[in-house]
Amino acid sequence: MKLKAIVEAIIFSSSDPISVKDIVNAIPEYNKEEIERALIDLSKEYKTQDRGIELIETKNGWRFQTKKELKDWIKRFVDAEEIKLSNAALEVIAILLCKEPTTRAQIEAIRGIDSSYILRQLLELDIVKIVGRKEVIGRPLLYALSPKFWDLFSIKDKEEFFQILKESLSEEELEILNSLSS
Repeated sequence: MKLKAIVEAIIFSSSDPISVKDIVNAIPEYNKEEIERALIDLSKEYKTQDRGIELIETKNGWRFQTKKELKDWIKRFVDAEEIKLSNAALEVIAILLCKEPTTRAQIEAIRGIDSSYILRQLLELDIVKIVGRKEVIGRPLLYALSPKFWDLFSIKDKEEFFQILKESLSEEELEILNSLSS
């Protein structure tokens, strides 16, 4: 059987994104480079063919998903609840992208306003997770973005997220974002 077909079947059978390492462990007859090449080839094939799905790489691994341009058609069939994030929630996410892991106090110092409610909402949505405690007096909780965040946005890393974000921000908002990252 051809490697691309095996890789395709493995990813299709997984409900979560699957890493190259996991695929290598599942089919040790092939090396990492061969599997990576098969993934890239498959991804290109799905993008260039007139199909409703695509193979994408997120921070957590490779997965199939429906193409974004078909979302209106899918909504007719699936009554899925969209996650809508407030500007305040997006601010907290942006801070976490720049400074994770970080404490609530650090987030509030940057935002200048209480953020406990927003953090609670993001925790409930499983977009943010608690990753430990800071080793200072009071041992405050440390927050970071969860794997679900990366999957929701279908992105691989912070740089890709910021590139998408920069395309939709005003000059003033870009200055604020740049000051956070430095």
